[in-house]
Amino acid sequence: MPVGAEGIGYANVDEVEVEAFGPSSLAVAPGGDVWIADVVNSRLHRYGLDGAHLATLDLAEFEIANPVDLAAGPDGLLILDVYPATSRYRVVHLDHSGVLQAAIALPEGLWLEDGLTGVAWGSHGDIWVELEFGNRVASLDLSAAEPSFEETVGYPYATGAFSQQPGDPFAFRAGFHSIAIASTSEWGGLTLVGVNPDGSFVLQLDEVYLDENGAFIVVESVHLYDHDGEHIGLAPFPLEQQFLPVNHALALGPDGYVYGLITDRASVRVVRLNYGR
Repeated sequence: MPVGAEGIGYANVDEVEVEAFGPSSLAVAPGGDVWIADVVNSRLHRYGLDGAHLATLDLAEFEIANPVDLAAGPDGLLILDVYPATSRYRVVHLDHSGVLQAAIALPEGLWLEDGLTGVAWGSHGDIWVELEFGNRVASLDLSAAEPSFEETVGYPYATGAFSQQPGDPFAFRAGFHSIAIASTSEWGGLTLVGVNPDGSFVLQLDEVYLDENGAFIVVESVHLYDHDGEHIGLAPFPLEQQFLPVNHALALGPDGYVYGLITDRASVRVVRLNYGR
């Protein structure tokens, strides 16, 4: 996908002492199409897995200022709109054709200072607000005039909660199972990418090292486990190829594979990660 006004926007590239940024999030719909949140151009792009451009949605129509995260499910799209300057934090729900279904103002307690990092669909069509990259999750209650929330430790599924285990960044509680990954890194951790309908699940492993020059090196990989918590395979994510940072670069597809968003200087790519042993 090209970069620029007709494609996906980049900002502050080659600027001195100003952070460059580009797309914020990738989501894969149940039918297999991919959606990309284009922050700079305030748009959503829809592509088929064959690379065909299918649609562009103008987010200015919905007064979305900063789409920091995106989720796709059977009931449509969820967009996390964050605008701290006016303390406006919203979840905007669109159907797959781009028709507005709801714009939900998040109550205080689910703002940036509370650890807000993302949004996700629950397994029953409920809306989850992600805090601390999934270590805490709040389920929105929209039954009353004003939305409220109930916070849980990790993502709740029928098999139990999915969250990092306290005290060990490389240990993870996955429902009834405890997952531990041996690492030589002093920094990093495990986060949930997603859970498949058969109960298998995917964890993202980040390992942070210092090179000989004192620079930080991040090694990222995804790990697939079956419903019994047995490790099936892993796939490296080529983070070293990332031209600009993408906060939500990984998404679990309906086929059980993880898809990644990679930014090059002149283009943006979506790749499928293939598991190996």
